[in-house]
Amino acid sequence: MKIIEMFSRALNNSETGYFIIDSGNYEKDHDYISYAWQQKRNNKIKPGDVFIYRKSQTLSNNGQFYFYGAGQFSRVEGDNATTGYISNSHPFKTPIMQSDLDSFPWRWKQRGATWEHYWGQYGINHITKEDFTGLLTLLNEDTYEPVEDQEVVGYDAQIAEGDFFIDDELVLLKTRSWQRAWSDRVKNNYGYTCAMCDIDTPDFLIGSHIVPVGKDKENRMNPSNGLCLCVLHDKAFDKGYITVSDDDMVTFSMRLNENRVLNEQLRTSTRSALRKPKFYKPEAAFFKHHQLHIFKAD
Repeated sequence: MKIIEMFSRALNNSETGYFIIDSGNYEKDHDYISYAWQQKRNNKIKPGDVFIYRKSQTLSNNGQFYFYGAGQFSRVEGDNATTGYISNSHPFKTPIMQSDLDSFPWRWKQRGATWEHYWGQYGINHITKEDFTGLLTLLNEDTYEPVEDQEVVGYDAQIAEGDFFIDDELVLLKTRSWQRAWSDRVKNNYGYTCAMCDIDTPDFLIGSHIVPVGKDKENRMNPSNGLCLCVLHDKAFDKGYITVSDDDMVTFSMRLNENRVLNEQLRTSTRSALRKPKFYKPEAAFFKHHQLHIFKAD
């Protein structure tokens, strides 16, 4: 199912309002669960309205803003300190990056040569129906399932609460849901840019576990047990051709010398030090496990 179909009832309601909201401004902001604002700064959001989440340039860690999910307000409570509770939530499988919007035909507001001063300073932007549907149309290559999306939202809330445990029986049964929630957190942690090079095309990025899934059920969903890596660095890291030392320096295996092309590709593209994450710093113990049990040291 295309994501735009998830909002068909709202789109057919002439009373529906459409918004872009920035995540993480207040303590009561919990992605896909609730969003807080001051009524004196915005009094337009009402139950039934729909929105798209935006990660600002300040929080994205790569200098680009991006859109990463959509939802609907089911109820709104409070006078001045207002909280909107969210339903019909759908995390995007692939974010819409700032660079994807150079020619997007905005209807709510025209922008200049840059994005400077384009977005509202309080994190809420009232857009048009055409803007909302146009943005969702950019995601039409991806298909969505309501049940899976709600599972992803549930696992994301579990991660936000610091509960990273996934039992063995759920590892395969719910792999698509919990892996997607965890991977989204990891990729967001690095601003959708490879931690070991400069690739920032989402289709080429993977949430890569440091300690493998089968080795530590307590940290399967721990974002600190993950790196955002491009497909090349993910494979090299997973197979032990590179590792990360205690001082966050990238270390190469001598085995690379056996393959001239791979050796050249990795050594010329890899950063000397791991890119710094925005929210979750990888734990030294996880890298130590990788150094001892996965890295091809000889």
